[in-house]
Amino acid sequence: EEGKLFKLRADGEQLFALTDGSVKFTTFEAANRIILATDGKDIYRMKMDGTGLSKYREGTNITRMLYTLDNLYYCDNGKVIQVKSVQAMQDDGTTYGGLDAEIFTYNINSENRGCLYYVKGDELRIRRLQTIKHPKEEDALLTKVTDIVDLYSVDGDLYFHNKAGNLFFVRINDAETTVETMSPTDTKK
Repeated sequence: EEGKLFKLRADGEQLFALTDGSVKFTTFEAANRIILATDGKDIYRMKMDGTGLSKYREGTNITRMLYTLDNLYYCDNGKVIQVKSVQAMQDDGTTYGGLDAEIFTYNINSENRGCLYYVKGDELRIRRLQTIKHPKEEDALLTKVTDIVDLYSVDGDLYFHNKAGNLFFVRINDAETTVETMSPTDTKK
């Protein structure tokens, strides 16, 4: 609310402010007993009770960030940046080749391998990240798409909205990738 972060219990009780509004946050991620938040320029870190707020990474135009499996991925000026092991601070020996994309999301596949899903022009693509078992990153086209404005991953499937506000479901399996309309804007059709 107005750039402040609040915390409440799952039952809606015990609402309290985590931040005082001195930094106007636009989005946040919480995991591993820490909160990472951005004001659209820089990334900040704090404890789950709001204490210990400090600038974690400097940026210029952060439009999206995801904190998962203790790795942070964020988009700054069209570049997807990876920060490894935010909480544990242990290098696993893998490298990340970088990615140019404004729209992206992350999930793990059936091999427990990290994957970045992203939009490049009119293509929905996947970048399978390097692991100890997989010594090289792999990049592949999933399907052609148009007018995507966001991208989300749930249980290995993708969802996105287009500019018209329609929601689409992308089912990914070894044989093919299919795209299905979930909610058309014009329901009179």
